[in-house]
Amino acid sequence: MDKVTVSFTPEIYIALIIILAIFILVAVYIVILIVRVNKTLEQFQGELRLLTDHTIKALKNIEETTKETTQLLNDVERQINRFESFVDNVINKIPFLKSRKREEETDDFEPEKSRGHINNLLNNLHAIKTGLSIFWTKLRE
Repeated sequence: MDKVTVSFTPEIYIALIIILAIFILVAVYIVILIVRVNKTLEQFQGELRLLTDHTIKALKNIEETTKETTQLLNDVERQINRFESFVDNVINKIPFLKSRKREEETDDFEPEKSRGHINNLLNNLHAIKTGLSIFWTKLRE
């Protein structure tokens, strides 16, 4: 077999050197871009970690506040129930108040006709009891 020799002109060598230089510059540019993207991703990861830490702390605070609020609402409910029980006990212990309570439960009850300190006390206790019951019902909705 015969050897084929290819001879390049100086212009082809110069073109190949220019193409090689362009490839090297592009490779360096790509490496620089990758380094910058990596730094940006590291910064993003750090900020995301910080945001996650703050979010976890906030969620823990919300959880604690929710527990405390639930406990407070349960305490309020117990106090309302105790007060209602107290009012009912007071009414049941005084015979006059028992009959008065029956009058209140009828449709012809007229609070304007109430006289005396005991009647005023009963009206006030009944109003407070009713108000607390309505407040608690609305709060639970």
